[in-house]
Amino acid sequence: LHNAIDVKRFLRKDPAASRRVLSRLVTVGRLVQHKNQQFLIEVVRCLHQAGQLVSLDILGDGPDRHMLEQKVASNKLEQYVKFHGNVERVEDILWESDLYVHGALSEPFGLVFPEAMAAGLPVVAVDGGGNRDIIQNGRNGYILAAPTAEQFAEKVKLLLNDRQAYNNMRENAIKDAGNYDIDNYARQLVTIYKDELRMR
Repeated sequence: LHNAIDVKRFLRKDPAASRRVLSRLVTVGRLVQHKNQQFLIEVVRCLHQAGQLVSLDILGDGPDRHMLEQKVASNKLEQYVKFHGNVERVEDILWESDLYVHGALSEPFGLVFPEAMAAGLPVVAVDGGGNRDIIQNGRNGYILAAPTAEQFAEKVKLLLNDRQAYNNMRENAIKDAGNYDIDNYARQLVTIYKDELRMR
């Protein structure tokens, strides 16, 4: 069975997505090399160069934080990239965001994907392996195999600038997150154990 989340915790009280002048991207993960947050900072730079102003909230902490902060400063993005450290209520920031982005090169599953989707966020992510089961291209977001920052940025722009596509993927993301709800997980687990006991 896949890992599971409490979907109800992440559902927005107001299901309507708000529209902001500055679109907010968010990512969650430990600040270590294979999580690849430096790639997402490069994506933000590409978007700004293309005239698409966005902000990026980085949730999590780790040994790469200083290096990442230096990268933000060297690209003069301090106004647009914020480091939150470890956050107790991740959902509060997810609800204030427009899009979930993830740059990890290796991701065995990633509970943060269904959490973000339950909060109503389409996903744009690098193909890290395990997230292939969660993200469906053109349905609840985009998953890209070894993309350049420019290629990744294009998918972000596509979603942010096509409101109909965004709303469709947003609705699908919320629906698909239900597949990972802890209640469904518990029912399936009980069924597996009952079947196993009957076979003995």
